[in-house]
Amino acid sequence: AGDALLTALREETPEARASALAGLEASGEAGQRAVTLLIKAAAEVEANNAGAARDILEGLAGDDSAPQRFRDLGPSGWTS
Repeated sequence: AGDALLTALREETPEARASALAGLEASGEAGQRAVTLLIKAAAEVEANNAGAARDILEGLAGDDSAPQRFRDLGPSGWTS
């Protein structure tokens, strides 16, 4: 998964990075999964896909297996 992540991050445009990252499964131990999801959310923001980023972060916030420090980054306290 690490090689696929690096390959996706090398894509030239934000849209291409977001698309490549969307196909990656966040796997590994809980902290690794959380970091992968944060990278995916950041790529969506960069590609102007705020809704997709919010969905990713909401999923992370609701993942009881993720470390609390990552879950706290979720949009539960955000305002529009």
